[in-house]
Amino acid sequence: MINRLKVFIIKALKSKDGKILFSNFVSLSILQALNLLLPLITLPYLVRVIGAEKFGVIAFASSFVIYFQSITDYGFSLTGTREIAINRDDPVILSKIFSRIITIKSIFLILTFTIFCTAIFCFKRFENYEIVFLFSFITIAGNVFFPDWFFQGMEKMEFITLFNFISKLLFTILLFVLIKRNEDYIFVPLITSMGFFVAGVGAFFYAIQKFNIHIKLPTFKEIVQEIKSGIYVFISMFLPNLYYNSSIFFLGIFGTHLSVALFSAAQRIISLSLSFIEVFSRTFFPYLNRNISKYKSFERLILSLGILLSIGIAIFSKLIINVLFSSEFSSSVYILLILSISPFLNSIMYCYGTNYLLTMHQDKVLMKIIMYVSVIGFLTTLIMIKLLDHWGAAINLVLIWIIRSILTFRAAQKHRKQLIK
Repeated sequence: MINRLKVFIIKALKSKDGKILFSNFVSLSILQALNLLLPLITLPYLVRVIGAEKFGVIAFASSFVIYFQSITDYGFSLTGTREIAINRDDPVILSKIFSRIITIKSIFLILTFTIFCTAIFCFKRFENYEIVFLFSFITIAGNVFFPDWFFQGMEKMEFITLFNFISKLLFTILLFVLIKRNEDYIFVPLITSMGFFVAGVGAFFYAIQKFNIHIKLPTFKEIVQEIKSGIYVFISMFLPNLYYNSSIFFLGIFGTHLSVALFSAAQRIISLSLSFIEVFSRTFFPYLNRNISKYKSFERLILSLGILLSIGIAIFSKLIINVLFSSEFSSSVYILLILSISPFLNSIMYCYGTNYLLTMHQDKVLMKIIMYVSVIGFLTTLIMIKLLDHWGAAINLVLIWIIRSILTFRAAQKHRKQLIK
């Protein structure tokens, strides 16, 4: 199997499309590595300086912010990419798509910030940590203006990497310079968020200038139409937060900050591995929208990557936790072992969900699957966390992903059979 994949990869890289895909894959890989590896580099230092409990507070704030970020994203990383990929040779249409998406994301930013502030200042659970939550929210502003969906659709991922590398490397260095005491933990989310904000604003203006984008305020009708056209993808991308992100959020509500820290440590490692699966998916997504005949080759590659990552995490789980975290996180080794199958399960989702069902415009089918799984996952997350604390969160997450993988695979196979008929 490995030899066959090797021959296929070498052959593919010699073609024009293969070279573009490889360039985009490398660029997105570096981007995801920056987003996750740079924080991992700072983790051993931060854990020693601020302690496991304050680390848990920051993780709790981040998990809350993710809900609102998912709203401002509105699935444009897929729908926006799809629109740009199809119309990338028409500068007039590109400007219209860019204007609509940025306008909608900006409106959602204002609405979510209003709701966010209301929540953190009205509920007692957030008391004494309001400033940490506010600093964490700055990430969303940066994300709103970062047109990653545009660069992906244009298959120019190197621009995304360039802006992220310069800004986030700078702010990572600042963490070591400015965080010296336990009390400095409140500035950790501020420094991290500013990395996203500077990268987002810089990339926004660069995209406008480089691709001659003319921003024009869209009509109300155009905004409504754009929102309606992306509703299924938005729901499909937002609902998984009900069980994935809620694992940390509910641990923060019902458990202790230490429980949050233990689970978050293992989840961060898993997120790093999942990011490479996502990179592969995002690299091929615009390409497959133009060349669906290449799907079979993509299927073999992404599933193989998922298997290799799962095996690697399982084997090196103890070493990973011991190197990156302090002795307070020893229990995270077993949580990581439970979650080690996650890369393979997610490769199934990206393979048959994002890059097949969405590419074949089966948005509603995928939405129904994710809606069903997310509702079940939300309910079982509450139950499992109350019964087994962070262990329950890990077990529940794996079970939900198994169900999601099976349903997505079956839906894709059903659609394939219908095409044959």
